[in-house]
Amino acid sequence: VGFAKEKTFALEKKMGRHGIAAFVLALFCSASSAKVSLAIPAKTRVLPSRPSANFSLDGPVLEARPAVLQHNLEWVSVKLTGARFAMPTDWIGVFYPEDLTDEGVLLKYPIRWQFANTTCHPRNSFRAQRDDYVCSGDACCSSNGYASDPSKGDALVNFQLANLRADMIFVLVQGNTQFPNVGGKSNQVSFALPKEPLQAHLSLTGDPTEMRITWVSGKDLSSPATVFWGPSPDNLLYSATATGQTYSADDLCGSPAATMGFRDPGTTYTAVMTNLTQSVQYFYKFGSADSSSGFRSGQEFRFQAAPQTTKLVEFAAFGDMGKAMSAFDGSLEHSWDYPPGLGEVGSWNTSKLLETELARGSLQMVLHIGDVSYAVGYSSEWDDFMAQIEPVASRVPWMVGIGNHESDCQCHHPANPSVNTWQSGSDSGGECGVPYTVRFPMPPPPAAPTSALSALSALSAPAPSASAAQQQQQQKQPEEEHKLRRSSRYALHTPWYSYTYGPVAVVVMSTEHDFTAGSDQLKDIEKMLAAIDRTVTPWVVFGGHRPMYVSCDLVEPASAPLQKYVEPLLLKHKVSVALWGHHHSYQRSCPMIQGECVGFNKGGVVHAVIGAAGYEFSSLGSDQPDWLAFGEDSLFGYAKVRANSSYFEFNFVRTDVDQSIDSFYLTPS
Repeated sequence: VGFAKEKTFALEKKMGRHGIAAFVLALFCSASSAKVSLAIPAKTRVLPSRPSANFSLDGPVLEARPAVLQHNLEWVSVKLTGARFAMPTDWIGVFYPEDLTDEGVLLKYPIRWQFANTTCHPRNSFRAQRDDYVCSGDACCSSNGYASDPSKGDALVNFQLANLRADMIFVLVQGNTQFPNVGGKSNQVSFALPKEPLQAHLSLTGDPTEMRITWVSGKDLSSPATVFWGPSPDNLLYSATATGQTYSADDLCGSPAATMGFRDPGTTYTAVMTNLTQSVQYFYKFGSADSSSGFRSGQEFRFQAAPQTTKLVEFAAFGDMGKAMSAFDGSLEHSWDYPPGLGEVGSWNTSKLLETELARGSLQMVLHIGDVSYAVGYSSEWDDFMAQIEPVASRVPWMVGIGNHESDCQCHHPANPSVNTWQSGSDSGGECGVPYTVRFPMPPPPAAPTSALSALSALSAPAPSASAAQQQQQQKQPEEEHKLRRSSRYALHTPWYSYTYGPVAVVVMSTEHDFTAGSDQLKDIEKMLAAIDRTVTPWVVFGGHRPMYVSCDLVEPASAPLQKYVEPLLLKHKVSVALWGHHHSYQRSCPMIQGECVGFNKGGVVHAVIGAAGYEFSSLGSDQPDWLAFGEDSLFGYAKVRANSSYFEFNFVRTDVDQSIDSFYLTPS
């Protein structure tokens, strides 16, 4: 909350609250509306702009230094001189060179952008210790006087760039929403290692003697992508070759994911480190001998193998996190919360507290149940999210569940066989689960012969052939419908699974896929719960994105079917705690059976909504139910679990001050 207020206040001083929202939201977020002049139906001109009269693509308007970056997230300074008609609404965006035509027309949404009249520095920079700077996250920002002389605008704007495996340029955009003008562009900025292995994150496979490592690099490596691991950084005795997967715009199912938001995602590589001794620490390095890639290694790349069932375990759980590039370098981006594009500001404190817990040895695993990055069709925001979580996710398994902003579900009840719930809806911005599944391979459900990666092979196969009549009919359909049907090759994915971690068994479902009577998912949930040996793992945590029970003025369409079809299984198998997200608050119920409180150790399930890890808050509502034991809708935080074979401790920790605000304890019944 403090971060959001600081950042918004700083921008208000320059433009005013309504000026910010009107300019930026009209320029980007409303670009698909026919009421806004930017909504030109031409397929390529997704962000049209007019070149100014004196525009020259070769003009020395902006200079970016350094021109070659040695590391991911390195700072770049963009010096702007001599901009005419300087206004507080002028902005500088990060683009690929091909995003700008020779005529000065922008074809893509910016990777990120900043107002030209704002200069941001790293918080630890001596230049950022002045009283006129506002510090939020790692960035400290101040007005640079750019628009003080409209006839000659000079500015210095700093960006912290993620390596997107492509050259980048910086573009000055002036004017209003009806006639935005490209004022100039910078020189190109490149990375010394364009295929550098990045975004490392660990995950469990279901086998406690294994650990999966996944990362992103460039395509067409000249040497195999490989992971090495062993007992010390200098003694990496074992290796495994990684498999790679990617996706194209044709694998997505709508805009903006397949149009103005699409950027090449590189290749996601994944490998499994096997024959691990439980609870033992290992070091690893990953990458390729390709000269444009290399390996990443060092003390920071280490992990502890999954613990034995007799060990104490500590893990964090939450939903609805996202990312906040405004906390990295002061940049703004596409965002549905905290206009004009601050991102999920609460996610910064979540990330930093997780790093703190990791450093003090009190974090062994993360469970993130849906609404993961909030990229919603803007693929570079997946890269930003992965960069934000890598310090933690490269050290402990980061397990995820799918949410409505990764997939699309209309959640019909009763289920309508004529509706493809995998592709219906628009909450994912056209992603339809593809980036999520490629980036986060999770364990397989009981019916799957191999891991969830088996579904990914569909991406490498050609689309099913069509008859001549079908091809003729396809040509008559809009492009969006073509993308919708092509993405059906991806609908094989089944994002529900289970695993054990020490004395805790975890079952994760998808509320975005059919879970009604007779569905594959409901059958698998029954199998996964029935297979748990409570004498070995006495605690069962169940997780899904949309909540089964929630205090809210609006009706959650998934709640009634979850209560009808899934709750009987939770009660039958004596689930300890059910965790949910989607509603951006913290809510904890009493132990209950079908909405009625029964007290602890009497067969009821404690339900907790933990969707307060980053996104803007949701209200608890005006008429709160009797089962609500604790509720909070104005503090960011996450659940923290500590458990061994004899007790289970649950806390909800506010991330700004590292303090528990609610807790309960369970003992074996």
